[in-house]
Amino acid sequence: MRKLIAITMTLVALGGISASQAANVKENAPPALTYLKNLPKQPLSPQEIKDLIHMREEEKLARDVYLTLSKYYPLPVFKNIAKSENWHTKMIAFLLKRYNIKDPVKEVGDKVGVFKSKKMRELYVQLVNQGKKSLIDALKVGATIEDLDIKDLEDAISRTDNKDIKFVYQNLMKGSRNHMRAFVGILRRFGLDYTPKYISKAEFDRIMSTKHETGVYTTSGYSLINSAEISGTVVGVKQVPGYGRRGVTWWAVDVKTDKGVVEVRLAPTWFYRSLGVKEGDKVTFTGFQPPFWIMKGLNGYMACTLKDENTGVSYDFSWRRWCKKVSTSSTTKKRFSAVSRKTTVIKGIVAKVEQRKGLRRPINWWVVEVITPTNERYTVYLSPVWRLANPDVKVGDDVEVGVYTPPVWRRFNTSNTYMACYIKDLTTNKETTLRRCP
Repeated sequence: MRKLIAITMTLVALGGISASQAANVKENAPPALTYLKNLPKQPLSPQEIKDLIHMREEEKLARDVYLTLSKYYPLPVFKNIAKSENWHTKMIAFLLKRYNIKDPVKEVGDKVGVFKSKKMRELYVQLVNQGKKSLIDALKVGATIEDLDIKDLEDAISRTDNKDIKFVYQNLMKGSRNHMRAFVGILRRFGLDYTPKYISKAEFDRIMSTKHETGVYTTSGYSLINSAEISGTVVGVKQVPGYGRRGVTWWAVDVKTDKGVVEVRLAPTWFYRSLGVKEGDKVTFTGFQPPFWIMKGLNGYMACTLKDENTGVSYDFSWRRWCKKVSTSSTTKKRFSAVSRKTTVIKGIVAKVEQRKGLRRPINWWVVEVITPTNERYTVYLSPVWRLANPDVKVGDDVEVGVYTPPVWRRFNTSNTYMACYIKDLTTNKETTLRRCP
């Protein structure tokens, strides 16, 4: 019981809301709705109509149960998933309106616990009564609803060939899998679990063994994302406003390929003062089209990697979320894997100690230049001046410096420039630890 109370209080503290606040569901329209409007209308069968009406009330059932249970248990999970379910039922409502089908929710009024279907009314009362018994029961009710929802959506998908309906069902089912992960995940933190009643145990295990799903799914259930690996000639280097945040300016290059000119967006201008790419250069890039761009009909690519074949300058944005899904050739993967976060040790003589502006922000840093016995010169950033009053090294000292390249520095095309983990003055035998080494 103590463990139950402790975990509950922790979950509430991490984002809990009052029961009265939970009933006020407000959210922004999902990007999937924008894409849905551009899909064609197709003839409906009686079964497809029946399924749409059923799913409209079933998604509302989930929302209503979670809103009601949020009054008893101020855990964020109930209020947050109620928001999602609210859009689930609105997506179905959009289809009903599109095909001029009577909306059962509008017929009786969109009120919590009110349904046209007698079965849904009875199920709502049954689930709420069960969930009111305890928090554990409420979490199991949530898992049960998502279990049922996934099964019914799978059946409905198998009975339709309409692109717009499949698109909605696939994205609703993706959401239900995420909701199941949330409810069961909390149960497991209590040392408990859920046994599926509608989907198979194998499917349940697959859902729980995979990560939270993101993005918009196609009618086939795959993430809506186009990726490419393209080579061509730069015909333009420019600064353009961002699509999402118009106030942010981006670096972009126009690349001429065999199939025409494509725009490749690299990064906001505050990432770089300038680009090491110019018109006429041969480049190879990998990139993707974000779902938002596809849904808005926007052309071009967001870069994951870009290599200037003329100068050898490369840009690596593989840390971007969607870049993990971009398939590239083994040559490209090898080419852009050179930068590592592993710590390297540099030994040599200090040639310069000075203050410089930071690479990312205009604050002063202590910087040393070190010349190694092989006559290689390295620039090492030690620490902001406000954090380190004196670096305790001087020109001519023998030093040992543990260094690494922060991932964000890949954007600045720096060579022989590192961040210091520690610096040891071998002349005075003083060592200064600056930050944790990766």
